[in-house]
This record gives sequence, structure tokens and C-alpha cells, in this order.
Amino acid sequence: MEVHTRGIVTMSANSNWIRRSAAAVVALAAVGALSACSDGQTENASSGTDAQEAVTGGREAVSGGQEPDALTSGGGNGAACTNVKASLGSTTPSSGGSQMRVQLVFVNQGARACVLRGFPGVQLRSADGTTWDLRRSSEEVESVTLAPGGGTSAALTTSSADNATGWHVSTVLVTPPNTTSTTEFNWTHGPVHLQKDATRPATFVGPVG
Repeated sequence: MEVHTRGIVTMSANSNWIRRSAAAVVALAAVGALSACSDGQTENASSGTDAQEAVTGGREAVSGGQEPDALTSGGGNGAACTNVKASLGSTTPSSGGSQMRVQLVFVNQGARACVLRGFPGVQLRSADGTTWDLRRSSEEVESVTLAPGGGTSAALTTSSADNATGWHVSTVLVTPPNTTSTTEFNWTHGPVHLQKDATRPATFVGPVG
């Protein structure tokens, strides 16, 4: 009877050990599953980091067009033109003769293609020191891509006047769009009506393109 009792105890102990072992196996399997999930999440997070680095790298590549050498030579990848030569081109009188269009020419002197956009700065000056910063026209602005040595132009429209009543301009200062390089030229196109305080003067400058 005692042996039988011990047998029951022994079997009970074995049964408990089996249950504990099974529970341990299940727990280990669960840990393995969690570990696998955790590894997968880490890999995805790493992929997200790689994607973010790729985006950052793309931004750095874009901003690479603004390196010092690019800033002095025009730069590629849609970089704004910064090394631009301005000059005065041909003149065309209006049909009525009351206005005249002077072509302002801009040439990319950089080693790379670049983009020129906007209005040039134009100031008229007389011999007595009077200055007139011209207003911009209402024309739409377009971006112009210039190859090295390539050029574009903008129109300077003036209101012609006679010698008796007109303002005698001696020089014109021209600054290419988005630059600070100003060139002064002698004015040889006669007097204009001085309308610097007018809301809509007949002398104005248009955009490049």
C-alpha cells in the first residue's frame, strides 16, 4: 500500500514535471516568436532610416548646386545664374513714336547651365545726380535656362520726350535678376518724360525671357 502510494506520488511528480516542461517549451516558443517579431520590426525601422537617409541625401545633392564654385560659375541642377554679363542691345521705337524699347541683354558667363528668372534692376541717372529706379511691368515671370555663353533679354520701355521738356538721362545702371552685380552704361537714346512719382509711368522694365 505504501509502495502504491509512493507510485502515485511519483507519477504525480512526473506529471507535474511534464506539465512544467511543456509550459517551458511553450514559453520558449513564445519568446522565439516575439524575438522574430522584434527582429522584423528592427529591420523595418532600419529600412525607414535608410529611406530617410536617402531623402536627406537627395536634399544634400540638390543643395550641392550651391557650393562655392557653383555660386561663382552659375551651377547646374536648376541653380540660379550668378555670373551674368549685362549689356545694351538693339532699340525699337513704338509705332506711334512716343515710346522706345531698349533691349537689355544678359549672358551666362559661368561654366555650367543656370536659370535666370525675374526682373532686372534698372536705374536712370541724369548729369545733375537725379536718379529714377524704374517700376516693373505686369508681365508674367518665366524661368530661362541659359547654357554657358547663352543669353536672354528683357525690354526697357521708355517714354520719349523732346529736348525742351524731357529729362536728359546721362547713364543707365542695369543689375541682372537676383544678383548684386550692377553695370553702368552711357545713355544715348535721348530724353524721356520724368515720371518717377507716377502710379503707372510710361517708362518701365519687363522680365527676362
